[in-house]
Amino acid sequence: MKTAVIVLTLSLLAVAQADVWRWKDRSGRLHYSNIPGHVPGRSTTVGGRIGVIEADVPSVDRKAVAGSFAAPEQIRHEHTLRRRLDEIQRTKARLDATRRAYYDRLYGGTISPPPLGLEASPEWRALDAEEASLRHEMSTLAQREARPER
Repeated sequence: MKTAVIVLTLSLLAVAQADVWRWKDRSGRLHYSNIPGHVPGRSTTVGGRIGVIEADVPSVDRKAVAGSFAAPEQIRHEHTLRRRLDEIQRTKARLDATRRAYYDRLYGGTISPPPLGLEASPEWRALDAEEASLRHEMSTLAQREARPER
């Protein structure tokens, strides 16, 4: 009976002293695990005890944090504006190519089409107006970025 208690105690100690491995991933982040299946081959066994170090958490500047979350939204908005401007440029190029092809068919390439003016289609005029609006919005955003916050 005494022998059984000693064997049981030693086996519990062996389980309590399970191995813990440490390794760094490709980005340099340090990882720990006690599950053998999760450990890569380049890991090392940690000796001694592993504990938690309590640290003082610094106070947070709420204004700075709010500003850092606003920046990605502004970047997304600028990307959306740029994509739409690119779409407008492609559409205008397609419309101009169609107009040139029409003049080529009509006059056999002997007369080049007149510059766009009063004959511009309503679609072209709408694209011009939207393009001007988007460019104005882009310049407003750039001015806001250049201005220091108070």
